[in-house]
Parts: sequence; structure tokens; C-alpha cells
Amino acid sequence: MKKLIALGLALAMLTVSFAAMADEYLVFSTGGTTGTYYAFGGEIAALFTSKIAGLEVTAQASGGSKANILAITQGEAELGWTQNDVMSYAYQGTDDFGGQKVETFSAIGAIYPEVVHLVVAKDSGITKVEDLKGKNVGVGAVGSGVYFNAIQILEIAGLTLNDITPHYLSFSESAESFQNRQVEAFFAVSAFPNASIVDVALKRPISLLTFEGEQMEALQSKYPYYVTDVIPAGTYEGADEDVAVPAITAVLVASNELDEDLVYQITKVLFENKDELTNAKKSYISPESAIKGVPTSDSDAAAGVTGGTFHPGAVKYYKEIGIM
Repeated sequence: MKKLIALGLALAMLTVSFAAMADEYLVFSTGGTTGTYYAFGGEIAALFTSKIAGLEVTAQASGGSKANILAITQGEAELGWTQNDVMSYAYQGTDDFGGQKVETFSAIGAIYPEVVHLVVAKDSGITKVEDLKGKNVGVGAVGSGVYFNAIQILEIAGLTLNDITPHYLSFSESAESFQNRQVEAFFAVSAFPNASIVDVALKRPISLLTFEGEQMEALQSKYPYYVTDVIPAGTYEGADEDVAVPAITAVLVASNELDEDLVYQITKVLFENKDELTNAKKSYISPESAIKGVPTSDSDAAAGVTGGTFHPGAVKYYKEIGIM
């Protein structure tokens, strides 16, 4: 009798287990396990799982923006992070994409900014981008997002890498070289505060370059994925004034194969439940900012779309709330 009862309980539990199983599983391709993409992506994945019946979303570590686009293209993920400049390169087949256009994905929305820090020594006499001519400058690792952003910023100021002495360094390597007076300036593209800049500002007085209005307009005209952000006074030791800087954005993207209604639900859940997230980046999440700086694919541009390439499910939500 006891065996029958035990068997009955086991069968009941198994039935409940199957009933609780999700109807659909999605992979959210994020970034390295120590970075914001992975941590924040994990929180967002858990939010989607908890709020959308029958859905389970798993955050997966990756190599970041380009790797996430390729994972979606190859059917290994359905959601992912990418910087909006890398999204543009994919649509155009430029830079790291070697002439091969990729249009298998579209935006849910731009989520938070990653600003272009241009750090200079306070005693260097460098007060504008043009003053970098002839200087030792950290421009990021070759092929990195920082590297491409540095080239674009220099270009707007009438400079190329040939006009400076470039040092191809990571954030931490740039900060160390700056501290050791091997470079007089360096680029870093990240959310603020950047830990490497916080550290080096305590050891060598810094300034953050502002970008003049006309330069900002020229940059955004040529590279429309840039938006304007402000690094507040006091973010870094010695940087005592607000600094207007160009920024790229971290975009949440989805496979074009995903159902419109599901992406609508995902978009709605993200914007209407953001307060349940704990990551500090949640403060940037809003529908109004989500539709800014998203690149337009060539196929959409040919069809007359100029406001960015969004998944139809996301468009449905934005239209519903009256911002698109």
C-alpha cells in the first residue's frame, strides 16, 4: 500500500513538473562573464521568464556584440546584446564584417549608453581633439569597438592615426601607460564610471575633453548611431564640470524569426517591469530613449524606413504607447 501511495505521489509530481515546463525556450547571448552584458542580461532573462507564461530565457556568455549577431544568424541564440555601431557595421557589411551584410536580426530597443571617454593629462595642454596631433594616444586594441570609435572621432577633427602616435591598448593597459607617462591621452568607451579611469585619476590629474557643437553634429551626421550624453561633474577625481560626449548604445536585439506577439510581450515586460531589476543600468531604460540611435538596415532604408530597424513586435508596443 505504501509503495502504491509513493508511486502515486511520484506520478503526481512528474505531472506537475511537465505542466510547469516552458512551451518555448530562448537563448540570450550576452558577453563575458565578468562584464555588464552578462550580469544585466541574466537579470533581464530572468525577468522575461518570470513574467511571460510558457517562456524560459537563458543568458549565455559570449564574445560580445559581433559574436551575438553571429549567434543569432547561425540559429544559436534568439536574443542578444550589441553596440549600435557594431549593429550598423553588420547591416552595411563594413569593418569587422568583411563585406558581408547581415540583416537576420533587428532591434527591440537601445537600452543604455556607453560613452566615449577621451582622457587627457591635465598638464598636457590638450584642450580639444585637434590638439592630439603628434601626441602618444591610446586608441584601444586593433579591431575593438574603441579602436573604430577613436578613428571616427579623430576623423571629425581632421586627423588620422598617421597624425598621432597610436598605442593599441585595452582600458587597463591605457590607464597604466597614462599613469607611467607613456601616453598623454587615451580613449575608453564604456558606461561611466569606468573603473580604470577612476583608478588612474587618483594617480595623475586628468581632464575629459568636451566635443564642440559643430563637431558633435558632424559626427552624428556621418555616423548616425552616435547619441549625446553627459558625464556628470565629479564622476572622476579632478573632472569638476559636466562633459558632453558622444555615446554609442547597448541595444537589445532579436532574431527576425521570432514571433511578433512574443517580441511584443518581451518589449512590454521590459519597459513596464524595469523597477524589478537591480542592476544600476535599469535607470537608463525607457521607451523614449530605446528608439534613439538604432541603425537602419539597407533593405529597410530602400523601403523608405529611416528611424531604425526594429522588430515588428517592438514596433507594435511603441505604437501602442504612442511614441512611434
